[in-house]
Amino acid sequence: MTFISVYNSAYADIEVKSQNGNSVIFIQPRYGDNIELDAWGKLIFSQNGKKIDLSRADRYYTENGSSKVSPGGNYLVVNSVAGDYLDSGDGAKQYVSRSYCSVIDMRNGCIVSDWDGEACSYQWNKSQDILSGSDDNDA
Repeated sequence: MTFISVYNSAYADIEVKSQNGNSVIFIQPRYGDNIELDAWGKLIFSQNGKKIDLSRADRYYTENGSSKVSPGGNYLVVNSVAGDYLDSGDGAKQYVSRSYCSVIDMRNGCIVSDWDGEACSYQWNKSQDILSGSDDNDA
C-alpha cells in the first residue's frame, strides 16, 4: 500500500494508490462535534487524470492508514461514518452514528459492496483479493 500526501495545510489530502496506478483521494478535512479524527468530506477516485466523486452526502470518510488495498491491488476497503441527532420523543436529542466499510474496485472506481458491523474488521487473505473474517486462508 502506498500513501502519498501533499502538505499544504494542517491537514493535507491523502492519496491511496493501487499497484495499477489508480488511486483514491481523501479531500476536504472535516472537523466538529461528533466527528472522528482524520475525517474527510470527499472521496475521489482518480484514473489517468480523470476524477470521479464517490462521496455520499450523508457520510464522512476516515483515513489514518487503515484503508486496505487488496494484495492484487484490485480493491480498496474504505471506512465511513453516517450520523445524526435523533429526538427521543421527550425533546432530548441524542447523536447516533453507524460505521460502514466500502469496497472500491480500483480498476474502475465502482463501489462493489457497502457493509456495516462485523464485516468491517475483515482482512485480506494472504496473496488473494478475498476478504475473510478469519485468519484461516481457507475461510
